[in-house]
Amino acid sequence: MKKKKILIVILSIIIVGGISFGIYTYLQNQNELEEVEEKEKISEEPTEEETIENESIENSYEDSPYYDNTIGEYKNSSNYKINYKNCLNNKEYYYKEDNNRTYHGFNMSISNNKKEINLTINPYIMWNRNEGTTHSKITGINSNIKSIFVGLYGQANYYAILALTEDNSIYYILLPEYNENNEQVNIKSEYIAKKINLKTSDVIGFASVSVSNTKYNVGGWAGIIAVRSDGSFYDITFKAQ
Repeated sequence: MKKKKILIVILSIIIVGGISFGIYTYLQNQNELEEVEEKEKISEEPTEEETIENESIENSYEDSPYYDNTIGEYKNSSNYKINYKNCLNNKEYYYKEDNNRTYHGFNMSISNNKKEINLTINPYIMWNRNEGTTHSKITGINSNIKSIFVGLYGQANYYAILALTEDNSIYYILLPEYNENNEQVNIKSEYIAKKINLKTSDVIGFASVSVSNTKYNVGGWAGIIAVRSDGSFYDITFKAQ
C-alpha cells in the first residue's frame, strides 16, 4: 500500500512537471516568435535614408514640366458575364479573364457629334517620354458611337482603341509606342479609324482577355473580344490590324 502511494506521488510529480515544462516551452516559443516578428517588422520599414531617397524620386517625377495630373485616368466599363469557352469565330485558342486595367496618363470621351473620339495623352506618364500632354481625335466613324474601349493588343503592347456603333459595327485604331523598326511613334493630332471586317450581331461591348494556344495559357498574348448579350464573344484581336 505504501509503495502504491509512493508510485502515485511520483507519477503526479512527473505529470505536473511535464505540464509545467510544456507551458514553459510554449511561452518561450511565443516570446521568440514575437521577437522574430518584431525584428522582421523593423527590417521591412524603410530606413531614414531610403525614405528620403524615395520621396526625392517621387518629387522629381511629379516636378517634371512634362508631368500633368489633370488628365486623370481611364478605366473601361466591362462588367460582362462571359462564357470564355464560347468564342464564335475562333475555336483554336483558349481564353481566360484578364484584369481590367486602369490607364494612367490617358483619357478619352465620345464627342458631341457621336461620331468622333477625343483623346488626351500624356506620354510622360504613359510611356516615360519627355513630352507634354497631347490632344487628338479619332475620326472616320460613320455611325453614332455607343461605347468605347481601350486595351492592350498582341505581344507588342500596342494600345487598341475601339468603338462600337449603333449599327453594330466595330471601328479601331492601334496606338503603338514603337514601330516595327523600334522607333518611337509620334502621337498624331488625328487618327482615321478602320472598320473591322467581321460580321457580328448583338454585341454589347468589349473586354480584355488572356489568349493562348494551349489550355495551360503558356506563351499567350493580350487579346480583345467583342461580347454578346448571351455571354458568347468574337475574338477581334487579329481582326484589328
